[in-house]
Amino acid sequence: MSPPLDSQDLPSARQIECWQKMTPIEKLNLFEQLMKSVRAIKKAGVRMSHPEWTDAQIDEETARLFLHARG
Repeated sequence: MSPPLDSQDLPSARQIECWQKMTPIEKLNLFEQLMKSVRAIKKAGVRMSHPEWTDAQIDEETARLFLHARG
């Protein structure tokens, strides 16, 4: 079961209005930027957990984590 949402976790009416005004391409670009940020954060976490790993190992593990992620 998911934890209850805090009201601060919900988008504001202004944010919803902005999203509704966005074109599909703008939404796609926003999504791509978000995914790049998420991957960079995950990659940094893998690097912190395994400082001895090479960049290739870190990239491989980051990709594996996203491939097997469950939402």
